[in-house]
Amino acid sequence: MSKISIFFGLLLVTLGLAFYVATGSEKTTALFPTFLGCFIMLLGVISADPEV
Repeated sequence: MSKISIFFGLLLVTLGLAFYVATGSEKTTALFPTFLGCFIMLLGVISADPEV
């Protein structure tokens, strides 16, 4: 499950940044998928650690 979370988090970060740059948006609300992706990816990394 942690690998899936890391994958989808990375996907959200990549797509969020790509669309932010491609559209030339200057609003921080356009980066919400990126923030969500970072959070999901962080939780995936934490869950992958067997000592936690």
